[in-house]
Amino acid sequence: MGIRTLAAAGFNPRGMASFFQKMGERARLYGSGVPEILRTHPMSNTRVSEAMTRIAQYEHIPEASPEQEHEYRIMRARLRVLTDARSTEVVNYFKAQTPDNEDKLGEEVRQYGLALALYRSGRYTEATDILTELAEKRPDVVSYSLALADLLLAQGKRGPSLGVYKNLRQRFPDYQPLTLAYANALIQAEQPAQSRALLLGSDLISRKEPEAHRLLSSAARALERPAEAHYQMAEYHRLLREYRQALNQLDAGLRVENLSKADEARLKTAMAQLRNEVPKDFLKKYDRGETRYGS
Repeated sequence: MGIRTLAAAGFNPRGMASFFQKMGERARLYGSGVPEILRTHPMSNTRVSEAMTRIAQYEHIPEASPEQEHEYRIMRARLRVLTDARSTEVVNYFKAQTPDNEDKLGEEVRQYGLALALYRSGRYTEATDILTELAEKRPDVVSYSLALADLLLAQGKRGPSLGVYKNLRQRFPDYQPLTLAYANALIQAEQPAQSRALLLGSDLISRKEPEAHRLLSSAARALERPAEAHYQMAEYHRLLREYRQALNQLDAGLRVENLSKADEARLKTAMAQLRNEVPKDFLKKYDRGETRYGS
């Protein structure tokens, strides 16, 4: 099923067989201290060969394009930085990498990873120099300029940061992470109305993106619209299936002083829809107060 799903989604399923091989190699290295996932999912040569046999049944296996390969390597470097709590060691990791001279993209990605690691270490000047050069050299790679905009904002350079975001938005209007980052930057730059307009004018709401609702809630709070802030935060929790928090937000919204008729109607409609969506057993416990403040 996994191989079929990968192929149907446009991914090369050969990666599953190579992943099985890597898990098998790791299992042998661990000896008696094998992690639980390798104890419950043992990787035998038979399982690897069966996977390869199934993969061979697919006539048209998609190959990664150069653009996909580049993006994959960028995201891998980003994840390495974000998931390593030892900022100094991850800086040293990227400094020690020596890509092949012919691997120009490898050196680019190494510089990107190093810049992110320096950023997390608080070495802003070094990180800014690297990201500025990358962004100017490769304006077609949104990740480089986006990281630069984030870094400028972290240093309190709101004007230059918003300038980079605005320019990126014009060139990559449909890139969801960019829209969310730009909206967040506008809130931090005390421009909540612009952030709200940006989010409502995008397709993030129709695509049911939870983070868009969280940012709309922050913008509404900054605009002193408490009822809207509670409504948007309720939508955020609802999309994450965090029903207790969603119900609590709508309850709080309905208790806002001087609630307008329009806000009251909106919140009551959302409450009715949510109560219809919530599992009945949970709703009964919530109404009895058993889950209202618990998990």
